[in-house]
Amino acid sequence: MRISPNYTRGRSAGHRRTPTVHDRPVSWYRLLPARAAAQVTTLVLHATETPDLETAWELAEHGPRVCGHLYLDRDGSVHRFVPLDRVASHVRGHNTPSIGVELVNTGRHPDHFDTRSQTPDEDFPADQIEALKNLFPALRAEFPRLRTLLRHSDLDLETVPSTDDPSRRVRRRIDPGPRFPWDEVKAFWDQISDASTCGSSPTFGRSGRSGGSPPMR
Repeated sequence: MRISPNYTRGRSAGHRRTPTVHDRPVSWYRLLPARAAAQVTTLVLHATETPDLETAWELAEHGPRVCGHLYLDRDGSVHRFVPLDRVASHVRGHNTPSIGVELVNTGRHPDHFDTRSQTPDEDFPADQIEALKNLFPALRAEFPRLRTLLRHSDLDLETVPSTDDPSRRVRRRIDPGPRFPWDEVKAFWDQISDASTCGSSPTFGRSGRSGGSPPMR
């Protein structure tokens, strides 16, 4: 499924390549609450903390029904697990107004809460970051009240006992993590904040259209 190209030319952002979104909806997405586009105000960035996209898919499909909406693989391909007009469980307490974008990255896998695993060592490939930037104008065109960009770690500040030493506590969520180029990505988001869109908005988030586990979100 290809997003409408109408969003791609903004005053500040310049021309962006039209992203292709590959639909792979989880089988249970119809059980999730529906929402209107006007309810969406926030984009939350995650790292999957899995070895690969397939592992992230298996956890989403067969796990406790916790996952994001869009998944960006290391090669820059974009995969939709949950339609954007559904409320996905990806960040506790902030799901209804937010879109969850997951970037495939090992993170702290496989020992997420071990004190010796709290410094991820995998970088985010340039193709993956470029794909993320390409999504921003399309999402802004689809959701007119979408104005806030945050990391999962900005919203989940809880600490938990570490698995190797329960007397020590570690962050429950650090993703997308210290190796994510936050300053670059946030600067681009701010750059397009006042960019205009033209034509009809793309409709790539509608329900029914197809085209050691990580800890709970």
